[in-house]
Amino acid sequence: MGKLRECCFIKSLHFFTDMARKGIKEKFWTLFISLLCALSLHAQKELLVFERGKPLGAFELFSKTKIATLVVDSNDAKVVSLCAKAFLNDVEMLSGRRMPLAHKSFKHQPKLMAGTIGRSVVIDEMIRAGFLDAGAIKGKWECFIIKVVGPDTLVIAGSDPRGTAFGIFHLSELLGVSPWVLWADAMPSKKSQMFIKGSFTSMEPSVKYRGIFLNDEDWGLQPWAAKTFEPETGDIGPKTYSKIFELLLRLKANLFWPAMHDCTKAFFQIEGNQQIAADYGMVAGTSHAEPMLRNNVGEWDQKAMGPFNYISNKEKVYAYWEERVKQSKGMDAVYSMGMRGVHDSKMEGVKNEQEAAALMEGILSDQRGLLAKYIHNDVTTIPQAFTAYKEVLDIYDAGLKLPDDITLVWPDDNYGYIQRLNNHSEKERSGGSGVYYHASYWGRPHDYLWLGTTLPVLMQSEMMKAFSNGANRIWVLNVGDIKPLEYSIELFLDMAYDAAPFQTNAFAKQHHFNWLKNLFGQQMANSIHPILWEYYNLAYQRRPEFMGWSQTEPTTKTNYSTFNHFYFGDEAQKRIQQYQLIEDKVKVLRKQIHGKDSEAFYQLVYYPVVGASHMNKKFLYRDKAYLYAKQNRLSALTYSAMSKAAYDSIVAETAYFNTQLSEGKWKHMMSMQPRNLPVFLEPDLPVITMDRKSAWVGPL
Repeated sequence: MGKLRECCFIKSLHFFTDMARKGIKEKFWTLFISLLCALSLHAQKELLVFERGKPLGAFELFSKTKIATLVVDSNDAKVVSLCAKAFLNDVEMLSGRRMPLAHKSFKHQPKLMAGTIGRSVVIDEMIRAGFLDAGAIKGKWECFIIKVVGPDTLVIAGSDPRGTAFGIFHLSELLGVSPWVLWADAMPSKKSQMFIKGSFTSMEPSVKYRGIFLNDEDWGLQPWAAKTFEPETGDIGPKTYSKIFELLLRLKANLFWPAMHDCTKAFFQIEGNQQIAADYGMVAGTSHAEPMLRNNVGEWDQKAMGPFNYISNKEKVYAYWEERVKQSKGMDAVYSMGMRGVHDSKMEGVKNEQEAAALMEGILSDQRGLLAKYIHNDVTTIPQAFTAYKEVLDIYDAGLKLPDDITLVWPDDNYGYIQRLNNHSEKERSGGSGVYYHASYWGRPHDYLWLGTTLPVLMQSEMMKAFSNGANRIWVLNVGDIKPLEYSIELFLDMAYDAAPFQTNAFAKQHHFNWLKNLFGQQMANSIHPILWEYYNLAYQRRPEFMGWSQTEPTTKTNYSTFNHFYFGDEAQKRIQQYQLIEDKVKVLRKQIHGKDSEAFYQLVYYPVVGASHMNKKFLYRDKAYLYAKQNRLSALTYSAMSKAAYDSIVAETAYFNTQLSEGKWKHMMSMQPRNLPVFLEPDLPVITMDRKSAWVGPL
């Protein structure tokens, strides 16, 4: 019955289209088309993409002889036109042909119409004519509809500009273009034709503000931007941010905290940064240590301005904040509230948490006064966040009276376990709550800035506990340099956008498999998924960066492993063998992967697995050399050489990443020794002297 209704609908549509072409009045034609569209209300509610054979009623995006025109209203938000141009690039990668771009609709040619309700004439006309019912999304936050309304028309309508952007990129991903097409060289397969059928209506996102914190960028993102991608700026500037923002929109995110270390010029000080954020519809924020959109490291000049102390230097600190609030008027932003030291340190001028809490209340009152004066007189309408990170949590617990409309952001413990969940009264706060979570971390007792190793199941478990407890206003992930945390970023943002499937414990594993399938296909995902799952499990036992048994702040020398080399069946050797197994498997797979997938495979699979394996072997072989030398085993010399070879392999793979991968595209992006901590250095091998007359020659 469904196929018969569809067939009658399509034939009738062609009939009345022909009548219109022969001169029948437009009102008559529109009336009948509206009636026919009403008959299609029971049509398919799923959006499907076909690569072969055009199904009845399907929209032809492109074929060997035809390609649709993309129509956007030039008066729509800037982000819509930017995403439209990105979509043209996506289709060109798929088809080898360039889609035409138009700014007004044509009746009879195949056209994809994208725009925002109330801002796009072409979309509003479709709604008025009855071709599109937008009631399900109108007035909602970041929603979209994608619908085939006839064989010649596909519509993407957003409830707001970001909703439109999400709809455009949602279609891109359905067509086979990964969000990581730029950031991990995840190239799509070529297609000769593509057809689209059905419709899809999105829900509102699970978390209102969702995004990333670019942090500890000294060894990857900043030098890559400054020396490779954007040398004309010599820093992380608008060209780099435009690509970061496009990635966030492809992942249906909307919030960013900009890079803020002293190697990077402050976001607001680089011409074009503020404008590019506005163009891409991004919500700006700043970290827990940077109130009022300020970058203290780059903008607070202690020599000229005095101490960053609200007791002894209140006037200058207040003026410093006031200047930025004025500058940010009209900007889409979430203001970080409160005060810490200049850079991730304690508030100055207070003796204890009680004093700090009293001072903090005055600071919050003054900051909100600035927002009311320059942004909106009803300060409760302005998004604000208070992140209870490190000592700030103690200040909060000391009785701080936090205004009810400020979002309370709970941190993890820097290692993936959320420190606090809402109590009953906190659940009722009008400002709600959120989470600041680390997938990359600089600090005591040890950093993990090199590889992306956060266990997916841990992230899922912690974030879903927080979400179920009401933390759904702001989620921010510390992502370091973005690379090589690609999967952690997508997992976090997918959970933030649609939490429902992740409330089933087993879904994290399925999500990871689906991610790999979308990148490399079903067959290759079957092979890669168990390798990476083991990689995460081994890192959960001990991250590669922790294998030196050292610490930082204060930094200590590396020590010997507590993995036992003699008991439990040689615990250390078992770990080496576990890594060797997945290393061998990725090396076999690398020989099987060619063409468009080879660069993505290296970045997302090969380098992290092989790097982690060699880091473990570097230390565990060193330990065997030391222990076996004490037993006068000749094999100690072999293990010493194997430890050095593991280090040399990390050096060689990192050099390949930076100089040869993707024809040098990622030069300066990958560092194998962030902060030059002892754990990353060449192994400190024992001096081995053997009494060869009594040496024990045994098996390795």
